[in-house]
Amino acid sequence: MRHPSQKTGATGALFRKQGQTFGVGFYLFLSLVIFISSMIETDSMNKARRFVGDVISPVIEGLGTPIIWTNDGLHWFDNVVRVFKLNQELRAENQTLKEWVGVAQVLSLENRRLKELLSGGDFGVSTLVTARVIGVTGGPYVRSLLIDKGHADGIRDGRPVVDENGVVGRAILTGNSSARVLMINDLNSRVPVRVERTNQNAMVVGQNDDMMRLMFYPVDADIRMGDRLFTSGNGRAYPPDLLVAIVTHVESDNIIVSPAADLNHLDFIRVLDYDAIALEPRPEGDNQDQDGGTQ
Repeated sequence: MRHPSQKTGATGALFRKQGQTFGVGFYLFLSLVIFISSMIETDSMNKARRFVGDVISPVIEGLGTPIIWTNDGLHWFDNVVRVFKLNQELRAENQTLKEWVGVAQVLSLENRRLKELLSGGDFGVSTLVTARVIGVTGGPYVRSLLIDKGHADGIRDGRPVVDENGVVGRAILTGNSSARVLMINDLNSRVPVRVERTNQNAMVVGQNDDMMRLMFYPVDADIRMGDRLFTSGNGRAYPPDLLVAIVTHVESDNIIVSPAADLNHLDFIRVLDYDAIALEPRPEGDNQDQDGGTQ
């Protein structure tokens, strides 16, 4: 005996099969009617076609509107994605351009400084090499620079160093590819000078400060504020006629001078081709006598 559900399932399958057969037949009949009607050219048939067209057109248009909206939405979204991607690319390009602008500004500044250095005053001595300042040592005990040129470039200890304005110092502790420059405002620096206005000799002495002192001048020396001090060439420590400093303060035996070179903002310097004789004592700790004792 069959279960009731089995009977119901068989009946449903029979109805579905009959429904499918009816549907296929109906569509075939409808297709045949449309085909025959398309071949009949009568006023009533044409009216029927127009009527059907009028009825179907809004339906087709209504069905097509969501598709159009969907296409428009997809097109808008695609444009948004393109704009976002383009915006990201422009941001990256803008950042790259900013970096290149920074590089260009640095190179422009360096180019200007090199031009100023090379077009500086005629020191009467040829330039051995132009070097970059790669380190500055400043403090209560020492004022020196580290430059990126050394023995391999012809630099020897004692070679004068200048910028476009005047004397910076002298090369000391020269290595193969670098050298240290003892600046004229270092406590160990002594620069023989002459007063331009009176041609009187004196000595500019460093104080490990931005200012220096003028010492060892004649008792009756006529020294005034604004007097320019040039190297005298005495002792062959420096070649003559290099601008060293300008007198800024005169009070009895206390004469203060300021360096002509911009010692606080050095980036490039010139090493002069001049074989000097050492005048300044070596930095503290390096002074040793021939017996190995400390002086």
